[in-house]
Amino acid sequence: MWRLMAKETQPEDLDGQVAELLGQVTSNLSVWGNLTARFRVDLFCGWFMGSANEGVQISSETLLALGQRGIMLSFDIYEQDASDAERAVASGGDQPADVSS
Repeated sequence: MWRLMAKETQPEDLDGQVAELLGQVTSNLSVWGNLTARFRVDLFCGWFMGSANEGVQISSETLLALGQRGIMLSFDIYEQDASDAERAVASGGDQPADVSS
């Protein structure tokens, strides 16, 4: 397995992170065609939400760059722990506490 990682960003910057990763590899689409014909190429993203209802945008340019290279985009989405929300309400807050580090 070959693995590249992008720097974590706060707030999220998926477009910037994809650009960072693609900047580390060839932009030659013929090479990408050969790679994706022989191997499974997956851009995996772990998305840690601060609340139960968040959104993220991915630009058409980023989607095009991934699509031209045959790169599958996959997400694991993690919601803030319900116990965190219960603690925030118990302490008088009306919003879940931000416990991310």
